[in-house]
Amino acid sequence: MVKRITEKWTEALLNMKVGEVVEFPLEKAESIVGSIIPRLRKRMWKSKSNWSREGNYDMVNGTFRIKREA
Repeated sequence: MVKRITEKWTEALLNMKVGEVVEFPLEKAESIVGSIIPRLRKRMWKSKSNWSREGNYDMVNGTFRIKREA
């Protein structure tokens, strides 16, 4: 079962473990993928933290998934 995040996007991304996959609301995709993740990559450059979108956008359930890679 994939954990669904409904608030505190940055905190949720920071608390993810490597290999973990979580689900976010589709309406927040631009903010999370286009803004929050790039800022976290810059902020956490020493630890080489990285996240990526996994799979396609789920238009039926209105969600998308992010995986912590490093």
